[in-house]
Amino acid sequence: SYIVCNALIAEKEGDYAGAMQWHEQLMGIAEKELIDNREPVEYMRTLLSNYLVCAHHCERYDLFAGIIKRIEEQPAPAPRDKAEIFIHTYQYRLLYHLNVPNTTVGEEVVQAIDKGLKKYQALIAPKIEINLRMNICIFLLQRKKFDLLLTALNNAYNLLGRDEKYVRLLRDLKFIELMANTSLGNFDLLDYQLRNIDRWLKQHTLNNTYTDALLSFFKNCQQTGTIKNKSGQLATADCPP
Repeated sequence: SYIVCNALIAEKEGDYAGAMQWHEQLMGIAEKELIDNREPVEYMRTLLSNYLVCAHHCERYDLFAGIIKRIEEQPAPAPRDKAEIFIHTYQYRLLYHLNVPNTTVGEEVVQAIDKGLKKYQALIAPKIEINLRMNICIFLLQRKKFDLLLTALNNAYNLLGRDEKYVRLLRDLKFIELMANTSLGNFDLLDYQLRNIDRWLKQHTLNNTYTDALLSFFKNCQQTGTIKNKSGQLATADCPP
């Protein structure tokens, strides 16, 4: 209890490095104590999940695989437990690939998330699925998988709908879609998209100098039929906007 309290205090204060040290002490004794005292299995899962959050904040991506494996090894008899484990572990698998760009595996994680979301749909809160879908879009954009990205964007759009509370997320998706279509050379679509997003941004008072600069860049791409970077050089498939 003393170690757990210190770990939680460190997390609350934003001292994730300190929390990691407490968690490392905790992991060494927790399993034996939990077994001896017949504590609920959910307790160990919670401790490991908190440890994983700290590892993320401390950028200890080398620890992710081991912690995730231990979380998945914990018994999960109820379907809701299985859904929670799926969400937590695959969110961090995706974050691993987002933060370690040189990894070669990644699309398999996206496919596994799609499969799991269908399997546990009734047990997953919409905001959690939205978070996962947004991260999938960012991952595919980062990896330049533009064809897959367009499908992922449609999945995210379907979740957000026209709900006003999601306008900032919708803005991000609209700009990601512009990047995908520009990178794929779908310049015929850009004219319609640019007029639509320009009007939409003003309608929701989301336009600013930043969005104006981005729109100006994409308008230039649409008008010239090329993708150019700041220095005027043509961008390539390896160097999208």
